[in-house]
Amino acid sequence: METSKDTFGCKLDGQRIVVRFTEQEARILMPPDERLVTLYQVSTQNGVRYTNGMMDLRGSTSDLTLIRDNTATALTDCEPLKVPKKSSNPFLRE
Repeated sequence: METSKDTFGCKLDGQRIVVRFTEQEARILMPPDERLVTLYQVSTQNGVRYTNGMMDLRGSTSDLTLIRDNTATALTDCEPLKVPKKSSNPFLRE
């Protein structure tokens, strides 16, 4: 297993949430039904900010706050996800 550089597991009100950062987006698997939400990066003075008009994700990769319905909730216990190592041989399982 190796540590992901762009995908983090966090807690949102005690439930697991997964956030994946791409070049211009943050994709979030939202509890409880693991609905995929896409937020788009917007410029900010410091840190990061992603929004889709109904929901915002702000902060830094280790200190994130999710804002929805005008309520800010800190994401806690954020850590990079452990993912299987990529193999050059598609038939080999590690």
